[in-house]
Amino acid sequence: RYAPIILMAKLATDSSTLGQYTYCMALISPIVLFFTMGARSALVADAAGDFTYGVYSRLREVCLVGAALTLLGVLAYVATHEPRTAFVLIFIAIAFERIFGGMAELVWGVYQKRERVDQLAWAQALQGIGTATPFLILLPVCYLLYNGTPYYDSQFPWFVAISTLLGATAWGGLYWFKDRPRTIRAEDCDWTTTWPEVARLFIRVLPLGITLMMINLCDAIPRIVLKHQPGGVEALGFFGALAYFTMAANLLLIQAGTAASNRLARYFHENYPAFIRLAMKMIIGTVIVGVVTYAVAYLVGKPVLRILYSRAYSAHFPEFMILVLGQCVGLMASMLGIVVTLAGRFWVQVVIHAGILATAALLSFWWIPGADNLLRAAAWTIVIRNLVHTGLYGVAFVHTVIERAKAARAAGAT
Repeated sequence: RYAPIILMAKLATDSSTLGQYTYCMALISPIVLFFTMGARSALVADAAGDFTYGVYSRLREVCLVGAALTLLGVLAYVATHEPRTAFVLIFIAIAFERIFGGMAELVWGVYQKRERVDQLAWAQALQGIGTATPFLILLPVCYLLYNGTPYYDSQFPWFVAISTLLGATAWGGLYWFKDRPRTIRAEDCDWTTTWPEVARLFIRVLPLGITLMMINLCDAIPRIVLKHQPGGVEALGFFGALAYFTMAANLLLIQAGTAASNRLARYFHENYPAFIRLAMKMIIGTVIVGVVTYAVAYLVGKPVLRILYSRAYSAHFPEFMILVLGQCVGLMASMLGIVVTLAGRFWVQVVIHAGILATAALLSFWWIPGADNLLRAAAWTIVIRNLVHTGLYGVAFVHTVIERAKAARAAGAT
């Protein structure tokens, strides 16, 4: 999935197109994530089977229609304030891509409940291939056709836009022809649904939707503030490329958490000691991954940036290491968040992320505008925000463990 970022950084004459792409992601992702309502996580955490798959699916359909209507309103604003047509097409393509991805994620939740990590891995791999392939074909074609001509800078964003649109089409096709049939014909997917049940599920998962939106806004706000500074589009391009590069370790841990999610949810309700053992293994593993990630980035990060991107990006190695530090701190927050979510603690996360969002907004509006080094200022906002994030989720995890231990003792006494 990072191949498009690498190609845009490698082949563009400057970072402005990548900055536009990153800006579109910052506008779209919080909206779509809110309307997904965290239904995938709720489905996996629903060990008791309180709602049928049909109820989850109906809620997802209604919410994604809401996401599409909201994005139309944002698009109207973008179209009137952004004269570049290619930028508008990039926005539309990413919006389709995110919505199709939201549709597929509920099926991925079914794979998790079945503990079929192989099916989940293939679904995500094919989605990544569908995203990358148009970029791998079209951007080199653009380079061969127009490089060295005065048209290259004007044509490159169009090729990015068309590649993104083709990738979004691939996401939709994979969902409709591959993932969706695996639930329609499955015996473990009850499609029975009623509107009162949909409303009841909406109330249950609403805090997850708010939480996901606030999580993504914490990433989006520094990017949006950065984009509106003098020279901000180019700086945002560098920031986006360096930040995406540091997400590899987080992706690894998310997959590990995904693989253990169904078991962890069951253990929380049925076997408290096993829940503690598995949760601690995940947390210790996260610490190890974070330390190794920082060490590897320090040792080989600069030449890797130069090879994958260009010398212009490797020149920002100090800012890259600040982002790596922030990402390593954020790994613990992500893992603690997975554990707390699977324990069914939804509303407390709204409070946590309200505090994190306030921190991110305060830091972004205070530090970035007028900074001598926009990229470094944005990177430090990530570090401090993730420190707050980890601390608050650490408190929530400890509280969850204490409350579950009390419940276990009370059950033993009776």
